[in-house]
Amino acid sequence: MPSKRLTSQVIAEQTGGRAFFNTNDLGGAIKRAAEDTNLTYVLGYYPENVRWDGRFRDIKVGVTDSSTGAIGTVTIPASRARAAGDR
Repeated sequence: MPSKRLTSQVIAEQTGGRAFFNTNDLGGAIKRAAEDTNLTYVLGYYPENVRWDGRFRDIKVGVTDSSTGAIGTVTIPASRARAAGDR
C-alpha cells in the first residue's frame, strides 16, 4: 500500500498542484498555495476530429511562466473526464 506522502505527491503532480512536506513554514506553504489562485484560465477545446460521436479524448494543457521560464503541464485522460461526467 503506498504511503500517504507518496499518494499526496502523485495526486499533486497529476492535477498540476504541489504537495508540501516536512516544513515548519506553514505560513509560507499557505502563501504559495494562495498565490497560485491569483490567476485563472478559461480554456476552450475544439477537436480536429470533428466526429461528434460522444467519445472522450485525452487532453494535454501546457503553460510557461514568463517570469521564471518554468513549464507546467496537466494531462487529463479521457477516463477521468468520463468519471467526472458520471457524477
